[in-house]
Amino acid sequence: TKLRPGDVVMLLSPIENPAEPAMASLDGVPMWVWHVGIASDVSGQWLVGDQYAGEVIETALDQYLKDHSDDYSGIFVVRPSGQKPLRCRKHAAMR
Repeated sequence: TKLRPGDVVMLLSPIENPAEPAMASLDGVPMWVWHVGIASDVSGQWLVGDQYAGEVIETALDQYLKDHSDDYSGIFVVRPSGQKPLRCRKHAAMR
């Protein structure tokens, strides 16, 4: 399923956040949300408050995942229209 403008994209990590429960499970491993952005168009761009850049940026999600593959293990998407993506998926190592 491709991202649509307005989709909320949550980046997941197995590093526990004691302030909240796990959001999902990938291959039986609990996952916590550590970063959130919004899909801005159908070509894979997203808006994100980038802690590395220190500002809100619009960038390609796939490149962002490649650049930060040590930090995040998967993504979870919420579609505002009420239509849910088919699945939560684990992204492959993108080095």
